[in-house]
Amino acid sequence: LLDFGAGTGLNTIKLVDRVHSIVAVDISDKMLSIFKQKLEKFDEKIKKKITIKQTKETDFSSESKEKSVIDGQKFDVIILSFVLH
Repeated sequence: LLDFGAGTGLNTIKLVDRVHSIVAVDISDKMLSIFKQKLEKFDEKIKKKITIKQTKETDFSSESKEKSVIDGQKFDVIILSFVLH
């Protein structure tokens, strides 16, 4: 699962027990810092299922010349929540 715009991890944390693994991506280092603090209280089994990536990218299209933080990865599910507002 890819949680694009993961922010503080609200959806990632709610879904982690239901999936094999999650890649959580966000543009905000402040939001991801809060997310990482939240993860500290979870056990290692949960933490190992979550990969947090920070990016400044805004173009994830196949035509983009920049290497993406999700480059080459495939996901069965992609969620975006509160990304555009």
